[in-house]
Amino acid sequence: LRDIMDGGNRFSVEEQIEGMIKGKTISMKGKSVKLIEGEPNAYNLDTWAGELRDENTIVGTSLDSEGVKGNFTMIRVR
Repeated sequence: LRDIMDGGNRFSVEEQIEGMIKGKTISMKGKSVKLIEGEPNAYNLDTWAGELRDENTIVGTSLDSEGVKGNFTMIRVR
């Protein structure tokens, strides 16, 4: 996951997730996180709800444990 926090600080984390796929609907929940790059003040594990757009793309919304919402696009990396 790469992100830009308020104030312009960039960071990357590796988040281990588990989830379910039902048709084109996908739900995922973060289980653990490891900082790859940058220095976020804190990182809260996310819960995602999305839709499979094609075999390589998931688009949806996220919510962390403090109620911070976001939008995401996940693209398969080969």
